Amino acid sequence: MRTGAISVEIDLTITGLSNVKSGHLIYDTINHTLNTLMPKRKKPIYIDVEIALDEDMGIAKGLVNEEDDDSFFMSLTQSLQDDDEELIRTVCHECVHIKQYLRKEIRDITIDTKRWKKELFDLRTTDYRDLPWEQEAHMLEWAISNKIIKAHT
Repeated sequence: MRTGAISVEIDLTITGLSNVKSGHLIYDTINHTLNTLMPKRKKPIYIDVEIALDEDMGIAKGLVNEEDDDSFFMSLTQSLQDDDEELIRTVCHECVHIKQYLRKEIRDITIDTKRWKKELFDLRTTDYRDLPWEQEAHMLEWAISNKIIKAHT
């Protein structure tokens, strides 16, 4: 899907939606965020988004996993469909992680170990707030999502 003269090509599939409006917000947010973060990217990005049951997500509102070099799986809690702003912020946050994977800033080493740039982090012993990829995602999520929220209100 192309939006505008120069844009990142994103192949997006969304499953589990309970309303069309949320699907449009997810689509618009992913497009805007990835085009903001990676405006010069030429290769397509493949993203499967699943709306998951809240109880299956634990405390997380959203998660993203790299499936292959250009392919990602994003899970979002179903309750996000009840709060447009929170949905937009969460999708922005997860898109920052997609950018981090695509630029090889972050790598999954094991289920409990990630490499951020050249430093290894043990997720069992490092507080979530101290993870540099989460710090970046929180910072960029607010900067980008505020523009999207203004456009949709």
